[in-house]
Amino acid sequence: MSAGFIYWHPVEIAGSGQPILRENERDIYVEQSVGLYHGKTKILNKQKGRLYLTSQRIIYVDELAPKKESVCIENDDIMNVEYSSKFLKRSAKIILFFKELSQNEAPIEEKGKQVHTTQWNCPICGVENRIYSTLDSNGLNMPPCGSCGVEVDRDMVQNSIKTVVEDLEETPKENICPVCTFINHPQIRNCEICGARLKQSRRTSKVKDSRVRILLEEKTPSGEESFAQLSFRKTDGALFYETLVKQLQEISRKESKHLFNQNVLSVNGVPTDPVIDPDLVLSNNDINLIGITALEKNKEQQLLKNNIVMSNALSDLNKLMALAEDIEKMYQGNRKSKSNESILLVDREKYLNKNVFLEEIARELYGFVDSELRGDSGIIVTLVDLFALYNKSVRIGTGLISPEEMREACEKFEKLGLNDLKLIKINGRVLCLAFQDSFDHIRTKVLQLATMRPGVDILQITTELNVYEKNNWSMGVISEVLQYCVAEGNLVMDEQISGTNYYFNSYWKV
Repeated sequence: MSAGFIYWHPVEIAGSGQPILRENERDIYVEQSVGLYHGKTKILNKQKGRLYLTSQRIIYVDELAPKKESVCIENDDIMNVEYSSKFLKRSAKIILFFKELSQNEAPIEEKGKQVHTTQWNCPICGVENRIYSTLDSNGLNMPPCGSCGVEVDRDMVQNSIKTVVEDLEETPKENICPVCTFINHPQIRNCEICGARLKQSRRTSKVKDSRVRILLEEKTPSGEESFAQLSFRKTDGALFYETLVKQLQEISRKESKHLFNQNVLSVNGVPTDPVIDPDLVLSNNDINLIGITALEKNKEQQLLKNNIVMSNALSDLNKLMALAEDIEKMYQGNRKSKSNESILLVDREKYLNKNVFLEEIARELYGFVDSELRGDSGIIVTLVDLFALYNKSVRIGTGLISPEEMREACEKFEKLGLNDLKLIKINGRVLCLAFQDSFDHIRTKVLQLATMRPGVDILQITTELNVYEKNNWSMGVISEVLQYCVAEGNLVMDEQISGTNYYFNSYWKV
């Protein structure tokens, strides 16, 4: 097994095929039709996918098997990047050089002692647990997982249980978050609460995650590849490279920000916290001011006064500039208060053509409908209602989409493998988005209500379907379903001044 495999990490993928971002993680740029290389060798089953550059990771989402073959690389693990341009049949590539893991990063404990360690993988969250003892073979229950706290049966983890003998120097310390001080599991690389990178992550990353599937096209001669390549099949990858370089520079700047200008008295001759002694500025003393010595002394005093005045002026200017920067940051923070939320923002500027943009809109629409609108019995929502809800809830601040773009995005569900959701036409005129057999379900429910409660009106039907069954069907959709049932002859309606009542048609079938 190559030591470079430890730089590849698993990714959580939503049902829409989009990656689930961490707390305070935001996406920056997206590329299509990208393949992965480990060293100079192709990685099998990872040659056609999308590449998401975020503030923390480079995420590869496979087109064919997104939940199985998707992986990511931490931005903190990248030491340097190089760009290789496209030439003839050779695709453009970005080479990622990884940071070397120093042997000194391992925690120092008492050496020479050994301990029996039992390891097992939690079937719920996938974290590898360690118990510094041997398990009772007669026991049926395992200790609770150190990450999610769920107790599982021994039979569920029987295949992953193994006992090893290791030195105490490999025992990890507490994994405390430097931002929120939350104590995380020793094998977790990012804080579960705030998403910050943990200091122990460099130590825990020395073990390859069992959820990562890396199969090379051919065996590498050295087996110690410390770089990876991103191959761009349809574009030159130049924009992705420039964005990645800027992001790495920003990470480097943040890491080194606390290393400079700490506890210094002045920067470029300007005191950081000037305190001017009022006794320092003395009035002119005319005693013994005779000859060249007096002239030199007067010159020195004048230079000293000028120096003090300039220092105070520059200090005030620096304070004013710092105040202006604080005001600008506060303004930017209020204007973009959601910039640090862990959601994918599908911005037109991140995509090179309209087709790729519409595919990402389709995935976002699928996730929005599945999480926000889906009830116990599916969902049917008109495209007009969905257009208003989606633009108001998701697209504010990132650019609204047109009704034509929404319709084209909904037509791409089948192409993207999102077959649960499809476009249907009710009564040949109302375009709706529905989950599988939701229309047949609501039609059956309406007929049952009309049979059990003759003379029911649309308000009673809407209340019965939405309140008691916990659905989100609008009155407009239910009205179209009622008209459909009347047109096919299963319902008859009685129009009165007080309203329209519906009855099940038992006698005059069409």
